[in-house]
Amino acid sequence: MAPNSPPNTPRLTAAGLRISDAVKIERSQLVTGSDGDGFGLSVFQQKVQRTVYIPLPDGRHGTDDVVSALRALPPKSEKYFFWTGNGGLDTATTNWRARLEKLFKLAESSTGSRKPFAHRAHPHRFRHSFAAEYLLAGMPLKAVSLLLGHANTKVTEKHYAKFTLDQQRQLEDLTRQAWAARRKFRTPKTAGSAISSVAVPATRRAHSARTTRMKLSSSIAYPRRIHNTDCSINICPGLVW
Repeated sequence: MAPNSPPNTPRLTAAGLRISDAVKIERSQLVTGSDGDGFGLSVFQQKVQRTVYIPLPDGRHGTDDVVSALRALPPKSEKYFFWTGNGGLDTATTNWRARLEKLFKLAESSTGSRKPFAHRAHPHRFRHSFAAEYLLAGMPLKAVSLLLGHANTKVTEKHYAKFTLDQQRQLEDLTRQAWAARRKFRTPKTAGSAISSVAVPATRRAHSARTTRMKLSSSIAYPRRIHNTDCSINICPGLVW
């Protein structure tokens, strides 16, 4: 990769970093995992003021070898992968963003009338792709939130809940349950059930109706009148103390 070209999409997408955090990655931040297997980036995320460890693909499991790609980069400086260390970080971030915007416009112009992007392309789309790909692969929302370095899961849910497999599966299960309920309500009564309801003697139905009315009346707190020589008051059972 040429010294002045922006970090390519596999590297940006693999870490899910904000461009301001990606620009200032130091070579010393490429470290081994906690179990000693594989490598990742230990990144202090400026926005949330927290260090996050992000495992990087290393060619195993059919992934891109981002670790080797980072190590093979022409050195911008002895300290950083993508920044010379000269000038301000804000200026360096603005310059990288401008280079990426130029690449997006080049991609659009090379496709003629066809639009290569469904929405306006910008560097933060790489971060969105990182989150969406992991969520669609079944990673829990909380885990993705930690990798993104969000302040809490509500931020992650606000932007990426539509990609969660759990939510999609729940919707599918609820839909199937609704189908079953609709079939149940639409099933006509059988001849046997209709005959049994008609075959009940009239005297039994009347007795059942009286029993039901008695049960209902006994459960309702009707006001009753108490008389004495001086006054008459209405009281309601259950509200007397």
